[in-house]
Amino acid sequence: MNERTNSAVNSRKETGRYFLDRSNTAENVEQLKYKLALANRIVAMKDLDEGGISGHISLRVPGSPGLFWVNPFGMLCEEVTPGNLIKVDANGNVVEGNHPVNVAGFCIHSTIHEMYPDINCVVHTHSPWGTIFSALDIPLAPIDQNCCMFFENHAVYDEYNGPVIDLDDSEKLAGAIGGNKAVILRNHGTLTCGESIETAIMYMVALERACRINILAMNNGIVKSIDPDVARDTKDWISNPMGFQIEFNALSRKAENKYPDLLSFKC
Repeated sequence: MNERTNSAVNSRKETGRYFLDRSNTAENVEQLKYKLALANRIVAMKDLDEGGISGHISLRVPGSPGLFWVNPFGMLCEEVTPGNLIKVDANGNVVEGNHPVNVAGFCIHSTIHEMYPDINCVVHTHSPWGTIFSALDIPLAPIDQNCCMFFENHAVYDEYNGPVIDLDDSEKLAGAIGGNKAVILRNHGTLTCGESIETAIMYMVALERACRINILAMNNGIVKSIDPDVARDTKDWISNPMGFQIEFNALSRKAENKYPDLLSFKC
């Protein structure tokens, strides 16, 4: 290992140590609910909801099997607060909160949480570029660093039967996830998931960009994809929980500036 390589390795260690020392080791319920509300504001800020009410973000309730928080049906992402989040059980009953649940949201999220115990957060949007790309019925190509995040890490669910309002359909959709962090839902939109809010949300932000970059590149001629080994190494370098937390925190500060009403709920 030469001196410059050594310096790069040491620099990364120092950077990691800086953020590790400042990361939370444990979060209580109120902190998690605030972060989930922030996630909804980030979706609104990035226009991933197109100003509509169709998207949903769920978070498993720690220590309570079968329960998850989700944004209430009928409210915009920019209206979501920790106080109006609803808690839903495995049967679709709202056990906490004063708003109804989105039926499609319940079917999709409850099935995924039940099928994959390691997935704590699920994000589904009908985002502009993601929805357009979903109609192409093809996987993403690794054509830049951001797109490499999804190399061998996303699936295409090539079936659309209308809104997901029954558990049979949601089981097929959930099964498409496999070991991936993202799914392109044909003619429908996109879905990302992770062990934390930060991971699931930052994958969604990156996925929208990857769909946009792929579409624009295809419209401009022959696309040169990144070599598989390089794409794989790049994915391993940039797709990590600490990196997602750093990016989420940065977007959170921006969201708090854009939506200062949320600060009254901050713990």
